[in-house]
Amino acid sequence: MNQDETSKFIDLYFDEVLRPILPNVKKGGHSSWGNADGSNQSVQMDLLGLAETYNQSIYCYSGPLTFIHYTSIDSIINILNTGSIRLYDLNNMTDPNEMNYAFNHIAEEINHDKVKNLKSQIFSFSFCKYNATDLLDDFEMWRLYGLDGNGIGLVFSIDQNNRDTWHHCILSEILYGENKKKSLLEFRERDKAFKEKYKNDITLENTHELALAMASLHKDDIFINEKEVRLLWTTKANNKIWHDHDTDYDIYETLNKDGDKTHYFNLKLYSPNLFQELRKKEAESSEYPQAFAKFTKLHRPKIQIDKIILGYRIKNENLFKVSELLKALAIKRYGAFIPIESSSLIKKF
Repeated sequence: MNQDETSKFIDLYFDEVLRPILPNVKKGGHSSWGNADGSNQSVQMDLLGLAETYNQSIYCYSGPLTFIHYTSIDSIINILNTGSIRLYDLNNMTDPNEMNYAFNHIAEEINHDKVKNLKSQIFSFSFCKYNATDLLDDFEMWRLYGLDGNGIGLVFSIDQNNRDTWHHCILSEILYGENKKKSLLEFRERDKAFKEKYKNDITLENTHELALAMASLHKDDIFINEKEVRLLWTTKANNKIWHDHDTDYDIYETLNKDGDKTHYFNLKLYSPNLFQELRKKEAESSEYPQAFAKFTKLHRPKIQIDKIILGYRIKNENLFKVSELLKALAIKRYGAFIPIESSSLIKKF
């Protein structure tokens, strides 16, 4: 099979298998190898490329780009100190209801080690949809994820303007229940049928990566009250994560709650202090020419902190101390004043 034939084969796969679930998918780069006579060809495709791939699909989040992330006081201090949020790979998800709900249906032929390897290539950060006026909804989220009102709610916003240019990033709301899972299972059936039909012609090596990414966006409908939106970042889990030719992030190893190895990286927030740091690098070193201008054009999410909400069960004697500490860190480490307020639920307790 020559290059033209390989390209036509990929076009056929996109039309028959991918576009029913991802109507806007674009053919990216691919690599192929095999015997000199064109037999035993294998192809690896870039199926997790531009974010616009997911436009017009069930995996494209189209709601307001303001979210809340519930966490502990220690975690918000770390976020402010580092100016970043931490994305863990999917091996960090130890709840079988979280990860296996959809993936078990599409990965029966994949061995355990390959599943772990696939999970190590996809990183995740979870938000909840933000509704400042729904106290009942707010209470459920605080109870489940905000340390029962003893934690912090961090309100983020994401810039819409460069979203279609993101590389290897997906922003999707979690899809709950069996009905939402049907399209994913139908994709896997099309994928299996296609591979069986053309097994003597060519081998597609990496379609499981896409299947896993989509499967990680499905949950049982018992979790529907979470109203979760998930940012996925796909890569190869080595010592670096690539997101633009001008910069990269270190990937670190740690252990999940079950004692298994997992990875994470720190995604820089779009903060004033980061801008100052880049301008300083521009001025001081020829190694960083136009660092600030390049950063503002990166193909990555531009996420910033809009507000900090203190949990309704934080003791009155601690409210002032916590608030003052966070204000000081926001100005010193993040580089801007961040509004801080108590949860409106404090009136109920």
